[in-house]
Amino acid sequence: MFISKQRIEEDLEIARRAFKNPMGEPDEKEPSIDDSQTDFTFSEVVSLIGAGLWAIMPWALSFAVLLGIVGLLVTVWLR
Repeated sequence: MFISKQRIEEDLEIARRAFKNPMGEPDEKEPSIDDSQTDFTFSEVVSLIGAGLWAIMPWALSFAVLLGIVGLLVTVWLR
């Protein structure tokens, strides 16, 4: 969905190496893994934007309703 299986496997391998060798000393018997990140694809960017909107939209709608109610009460009070 958001992350490819290859990136998950690479992250898990980095975590395993960190737990095995917490001091960060190089280990000669294990080859180093490239820790660089891959670029986002268009579908991943669209998915991230959709997830952000999905998380923010209820709060934005609640704020708009609250602002509308306050505006209605102020106009009724000023009449």
